[in-house]
Amino acid sequence: MLNEVSAKREGLSISLKHSHEIMEAIRGKKIDAAVLFLEAVRKKTARVPFRKYSSKGHLGGVPVGYPIKASGAIIKILNELKSNAKVVSGGDSDATIIRYDLGRGAYPRFSNGRVYKHGKRTNLTVFASINKVEKPKTEEKQTSEEKSKEETSNVTKEDNKQ
Repeated sequence: MLNEVSAKREGLSISLKHSHEIMEAIRGKKIDAAVLFLEAVRKKTARVPFRKYSSKGHLGGVPVGYPIKASGAIIKILNELKSNAKVVSGGDSDATIIRYDLGRGAYPRFSNGRVYKHGKRTNLTVFASINKVEKPKTEEKQTSEEKSKEETSNVTKEDNKQ
């Protein structure tokens, strides 16, 4: 059984730097907890710490911010990742975000070859490990060979009694 699932989006019109900072903030979290965190960021009740790209924003002297547009796009990817984990695990699963691949996408161009002014794109792939939720085991089913052995032993015992 597979222990890892992924969800990929190419050509997202979101900031590469914001995407990196968000993914660093949610890496190692369960998918449900990460979605709740990003929804709080969109409502501006939680902040994303800017560690690598600290020049992107400051609130009260601390490099943090509310990357709303990138949060919305990543929420969609995480929902896809959750459904992929559910399909692969065959039911209930508890998936944890383990890593991500992030890169610049293609620049959209005019027909004459010029690049759009605000045409930067981002490619993002998110990977999660599946921790399957185990259900309590019920009585194990007997194989057909075991059933036939029991039936023959019952028949011979009854014959011996007579």
